[in-house]
Amino acid sequence: MGKTSMKQLIESTALVTKTTQKQTEETVRAFIEELKLALCKGNAVTIQRFATIKPVQLEPRVGRNPSTGETLNIPSRYTVKLTVSKKFRDTLNV
Repeated sequence: MGKTSMKQLIESTALVTKTTQKQTEETVRAFIEELKLALCKGNAVTIQRFATIKPVQLEPRVGRNPSTGETLNIPSRYTVKLTVSKKFRDTLNV
């Protein structure tokens, strides 16, 4: 599997929507900023037929430095969890 860059995503989206790459880039970047803002506020974001993205808090835990064996306390932190919709998962597994 390969990777798709933001530039490639913008180029292909511009072709499909028949808009300029500049307009498409502004729209994509605005969407990403709104998505980040919603997640930072603690809200889950559901994109129909694609996925639900929600912030989750990881509990503090004890870790170990692999090179020294020293025990470390890892503090609580936030990350995001992406749950793919059933419809999209079915599409992936065709």
